[in-house]
Amino acid sequence: MQCGIDGVSDDELFDKLRELPYSTLVSASQAIWGKWSKTLRWPFQPVIDGPGGVIPDLPINSWNKGNVLRIPIITGFNTNEGTSFVPEGANQVTAVRSFMSSIIPALQDEDLETLDELYPSPSTSRGKQLYANAQESTKFGTEFWRLDDAYAHYAYICPVLQTATLASTAEGAAPVYVYHYAPRSSAYGGADHGDETSTVVHEMSRIGSFPGLVAVADAMTGAWTRFAATGDPNRSYFGTKANFTWPQYTSPFNSTNADDDDGTTGLIALFGSGNDEQMKSAGTQNPGTPAQSVALTTREKTECKFWWPRVIYSEGYGNGSTSFTTSEKKVTIKAKL
Repeated sequence: MQCGIDGVSDDELFDKLRELPYSTLVSASQAIWGKWSKTLRWPFQPVIDGPGGVIPDLPINSWNKGNVLRIPIITGFNTNEGTSFVPEGANQVTAVRSFMSSIIPALQDEDLETLDELYPSPSTSRGKQLYANAQESTKFGTEFWRLDDAYAHYAYICPVLQTATLASTAEGAAPVYVYHYAPRSSAYGGADHGDETSTVVHEMSRIGSFPGLVAVADAMTGAWTRFAATGDPNRSYFGTKANFTWPQYTSPFNSTNADDDDGTTGLIALFGSGNDEQMKSAGTQNPGTPAQSVALTTREKTECKFWWPRVIYSEGYGNGSTSFTTSEKKVTIKAKL
C-alpha cells in the first residue's frame, strides 16, 4: 500500500518492487516503522517460508520437535532488558495490564491478573522489595521499573532461558552456557539491553576508567575466547585457567515442580553483580564481583513457567493457534498484530 502497488499478484510483486525508485522504498519503510515501532509491534518480522524454506515452521514448533543445531551455545541476558523499550513516565497502576495487552492482544483476563501478581506495583510492600532501583530516583514514572521487569522477562530473559532449556535437553544436545550481566550503567541506573557489548569485547575506551568493570571484562572476554577456541568457556589450549568455573547449564524445568531441585540445576554465570561504577556520582563506585556461579532464582523460574506456555501468543496467528494454510507456491501466516 505504501509503495502504491496494490492489487499486484504474488508472482509479479518482487518484479514491481525492483522497478520502484530507492527513495520510494525508503519512504514506505519509514512510514510503516513510524506507525508501529513505538507500540513494540515491530513492523518488520521474519517470514515463515514453509517446508524447504529458510524458516519452515513456527520457531517454537521447530524447537519442540528437536530441530536444533547440536553446537555449543553461549546465551544470556541483562538484569534490566526492558528499560529501553517501556514508557518512562508510566504512573498508572494499570500500566502493566495496558502495556502488555497492547503488545500481546491474546492475553486473557486471568493472564493479566497473574501479571499483576508476578509484577506488583512499586506502591506495594512486595513491589518495593522487587524494584530496588525505583527507590533511588524520581526521574521516571512510578511504574517504570515494574514495566521494565515485566517486559524484560517476556521479551528477553525467559526466551533466553527457554532457548537454553530446549537446546540443552534435545537428544544429543551440545553444551549450553548461560550468563546474567548485572553492572549498572548511567542511562537508567540498570543493566540495560546491550550494556554488555563494550565489556565482552573489552573496549577500553569505554570501560578503562572503571577497574571493577575491567575485571568483569577480563572474565567475560577470557570466557568468550576460550569458548570460541574450544567450545568450553573454562578450557584453554594454552593452559591458562579461568578465575571461576562457568557451569554447563542443566535445566531445572524438567520436573513438575521446578523449585524442588537439589541446587545442581539452573546454574549460570553472573557477571558484575553489585558493580555500579558507570553510574559515577549517582552510584557508590562499588566494583562488585567480576564473575561467579549462581542458580536461577525461584522467581525467575516462576516467571518463565508463566511466559513459556504463552509464547504462541507472539507467533503465528498471535492467538494461540499453530495452524497455517498452504498452497503449491507458499505458506502464509496471518499474524494478528
